[in-house]
Formats: sequence, C-alpha cells, structure tokens
Amino acid sequence: MCMNIRKLAICFSIYSYLLCLFALLLSNIYEIGFDLSYGWLYPIMPCFLLYYIVCRLKRWAWIPVLIVLLLLFGEIFTLYFYYTPYSIHIVQLLINTNMQESQGFIREAVLSKPLLYTMLSMCSIGVIAYGVMFAAQQIKYYWKYAIYPILALVITSAVLLSFSYHTLYERFQEEDVTYFVLHRDDKPCYFTPLTRLLNGIAYAHASSFLEEKVKKHLLEAQVETCSFDSPLIVMVIGESYDKYHTPLYNSNYRNTTPFLCNLRDKDSLLVYSDVVAPFNLTNELFHALFSTCPYDSLGRWYDYPLFPAVFKKAGYKVSFLSNQFALHNNDIWNHYTGNIFYNPEMSALQFDYHNSEVYAYDKQLLTLLPDTSALTSSPHLLIIHLMGQHVSYEQRYPSEYSFYTVENTETMFGGYIGKKIVAEYDNSLRYNDDVIRQVIKYIMPLDAVLLYFSDHGEECYDWRDAFMRTSESPIPKEVAKYQYETPLLVFMTEQYTIKHPDLSGDLKAAIHQPIYNSDMSNVLFHLAGIKTSTYYPNRDFLSPLYDPTIPRVLRFEVDYNELMK
Repeated sequence: MCMNIRKLAICFSIYSYLLCLFALLLSNIYEIGFDLSYGWLYPIMPCFLLYYIVCRLKRWAWIPVLIVLLLLFGEIFTLYFYYTPYSIHIVQLLINTNMQESQGFIREAVLSKPLLYTMLSMCSIGVIAYGVMFAAQQIKYYWKYAIYPILALVITSAVLLSFSYHTLYERFQEEDVTYFVLHRDDKPCYFTPLTRLLNGIAYAHASSFLEEKVKKHLLEAQVETCSFDSPLIVMVIGESYDKYHTPLYNSNYRNTTPFLCNLRDKDSLLVYSDVVAPFNLTNELFHALFSTCPYDSLGRWYDYPLFPAVFKKAGYKVSFLSNQFALHNNDIWNHYTGNIFYNPEMSALQFDYHNSEVYAYDKQLLTLLPDTSALTSSPHLLIIHLMGQHVSYEQRYPSEYSFYTVENTETMFGGYIGKKIVAEYDNSLRYNDDVIRQVIKYIMPLDAVLLYFSDHGEECYDWRDAFMRTSESPIPKEVAKYQYETPLLVFMTEQYTIKHPDLSGDLKAAIHQPIYNSDMSNVLFHLAGIKTSTYYPNRDFLSPLYDPTIPRVLRFEVDYNELMK
C-alpha cells in the first residue's frame, strides 16, 4: 500500500509539473510572453512538495490531488477559452459574474471545443507522465547519481519561489491598483498557476478599495457655476489609430479617410498636429482620460471625480455609447478598468444613458443615438466610444469595405503577411471614416461641437516588421511616435461657429499646441463653461493660461517632449 501511494505521488507530481510547463508553453503561443528559459524552474518545488503531501496523507491523498487537478484544469481551460492563463482579468471576471451569467457560461462551455481540447491535453499529458515514470523505473539503478542535481533544482526552485511569494505579499498589502500597472512586468509571480491566481486575487483586493474611493469622489463632485456655453458637446473616442496611415497626417499616404480629408480641404475640420497619450493601453488611458486628475502630478486618478459626474452635477444630460465598455459587459479585458463603467451604481452617478450591449461593427452602435429633439431639449454631453481599429483589424469592418488587398498594398516590412495586415488595418480606417461621417451628418443641423481623438496610437509595419503595441523599456522614439501619438479632429456645425465665435476662434487658434489627451476634461469644462475646483486652466489648451511646457509623460517613464527633441 505504501509503495502504491509512493508511485501515485511520483506519477502525479510529474503529471502536475508537465501540466505547469504546458500552461507556460500555451501562454507563449498566445503571446503572453513568459520566459521559458528559467520559467521551467518555478514549478519544481511545488511539485516536490505535492509528492511529500500525498505520501504523508495516504488515504486522504485524494484531497490535494483533486484540488491540484481542478487548479490545473481550470487554467488550461481558460487558456483555450479566453487565450489567457489565470490573471487579473480572469479573477475579476469570476468576481463580477452573477448566477444567471454563470449558468449561461456553463451551458456554453459544456459542449465547447475548448473543453474538449482541455480534456484531450490533460489525458495526453497524463499518458506522457506515466511514460516518464515507467522509463525512470527502468533505469532506477542510475537514480543515485541524480539525487544531488535534483536536490539542487528543488533548492533553486524554492529560492525563486520565495521571491514570488514575497512579491505577492507586497501586492496583498497594496491598496493602489496603479501599482499593478507600474509593476506589470515583474515576472516572479507569473510562473506557476497558483501564483498567477493569487496575483489576480491581490489585484481584486486592491480594486475593492478603489471602487469605494471612486464612488466617494463621484458623489462628492462639486460645480461652482455653469454657463452652458456649448449646448451639445460630442466626444468621439477612437481606438488604436495610427495617424500616419491617413493623409490627414501623412500627405503621401493613400486616402483612407476620404470624408475627413474632404472636410479638411473645405476648412470645415480642424486637424490638431501634436497630440500624445500617456499610455498605449486602453484601460490605463481611460482612467487618465475620465479622471480630472492632472496626470503628471503625484495624485492618483481615483482620488479625483470623473468628468462625466461633474457634467451631470452641472445640469448636463450625459450619454455614454460604448462599443467596448457596455454596462454589465463581462468581456474579460473590460474588468481591468476598475469597474468605473460596467458597475451599475457608478454608471448611474456618471451617465443618464449607458448602453448594455456591444456590437460587431461601430455603425450598429450608432443606432442607439438619441433622437435629435432629446439633444436640443437640454444641454447634452454625448460620449461615443468606438471599437475603431482594435485588433483583429479584419473584424472591424463588413466585407463591402474591403477596398484594400495584398495586391494594391505596399509595405517595406512584413512581406505577404505585412501587406495583408496593413490592407486590413487601412480598411478599418476607411470604415471608421464612414462612421465619423454618420455622426457628423447626425449633428449637422444642430448647435454642436464634435471632438474626435483616439485613446492611443498603433504600430502597423511603419518602421519595422511589427504591428499592434509593445511595452519596450526604455521607450524608443519610433514607438513613441506611432503608439503614443494620436489624432485630434474638431468639427463645429455652422450654427455653432455663428453662435459661439469666441470658442470657435479659440479652437482654431490651438491646432498646433502640444496636447496631452488625458487633459481633455479641462477642455470640455471650458467648452461647457463649467467652473469647478478640478478645472486646471494651465492644462486647457483653449485657455490663455495654458502651459505648453507641461511634461507629457509616457507610461510614467519618460517625457515625450524631451524624448523627441
């Protein structure tokens, strides 16, 4: 009996170790980016400890075996289903999923391919583990020579894990989710399923403090006066916009934005030349954008009210149409925003209307636009958040917008694949141009101003064989140019330019100012005539007190102004 338990413990420990390696390998296939050159060492100590526990518990050995099986099964399933291992996103998803959503998920998962792949993977690795143990038994005479190398590996693994758990301890003491952003590249706690899961739980712990802080400042948002200078302000937020893929910013590029270029040529569109985002990730950018916190200060975004709540307190109706952050949306990547959009209570403190579902294409989102009579009955702030050019690019537009193909696309990098991806990206820009055309057509008869900008830029085979966004440190100039620079376009209706000549003049005069897009709340307050303690005229590019020398810090690392000199 004792020998059988020992064999079971050895086999299960080998099995668990191979599953841990498989999860690391699968993560790298999905481009999560774990370093396997030393990552394979981390699971050795836990698997050795598992062997010891199973041997000691004997008849109760099924308990740790079951727990470990569930832990490993769960991670491999999430890798196949969500293309991510245990993470912040997965833990937030679990916490925010209600019973009805859980039942729907189970129904979807039971007959899904990811579940089949998970079971096949675990069975196959089980066979391999048994084969490894059987082979080891055949050469057991030589095992006496392997004792010291195995012991060295166990000790090395234990030392590495001690750093992991020390990092996790520090994270559980943290009440600031920004800490997790600043230290997202700290790898020690990412190399075993348990430490990945605990890291997600630590974030959830910090996030619980954040929710209460955000809610407190939403309730305490104050407005001194409001003159309602602009009765209708429309803010359209794009996604992953490489401005060098349009003749608006690159005169030699093919015309991916015919409508906007036509407006510009008629002097009906203001094209701002020097706009930068503090982050190249949507979630971090939205924190900076919606908070009234000056983002190069020592303050944190959640210690300040969010600008939609200020507008609502001032007497504006606020509508939020988002094709990413819909109310109750349980897409896993949205949970990193810290609940400021999909939490019903916090949404109600900011918005009079917030859509509850997302759509395949951005034009479908526009079907939710309110009747124009609702926009003119009271002052209104309309925020439209698009999916824009988010990867995968070919999914951002219907087939009739396939203007560009490999055959009519040229790129210096990437070969055939590069041409294909650039063609798909440019098609998404062409579709985006038509989406903006529809919004402008919608407000054309009204007294309205529209601001369009992107959350961040995008790299698409512009200067190297690469696309999307990256996290190099230090940030190269080229990365700052393509991934952090964004467009900013302003359209004013005829009524608006006639009724608000001062604001119209201020907007026209500022097209070459250096702008930090996270400071946009100050510009919106200026356009609305809102006086509040969190309005900073030195950060408002329409104000005579604007300070163009304010650092525009990228990812808390480097000042864009200094980097690009």
